[in-house]
Amino acid sequence: MPGPGGVALSWMGAAGWFYNVQYSDNLTDWHALANGSGLPGVDAVMSCTDTSNTGLPFRIYRIVAY
Repeated sequence: MPGPGGVALSWMGAAGWFYNVQYSDNLTDWHALANGSGLPGVDAVMSCTDTSNTGLPFRIYRIVAY
């Protein structure tokens, strides 16, 4: 459940890759998270926060590596 600050997302990154965090409210249309585009990878846990989601009943996230 989203908290007052939004939803915190974490994933294991890898150096040499870039990551885009995307979200969908209907599993058809995907949108880039404002602060989650072109994140340079590191060999450690990476994170991003969706501050726009402070209580939506349904939102799916995906991490796209390139």
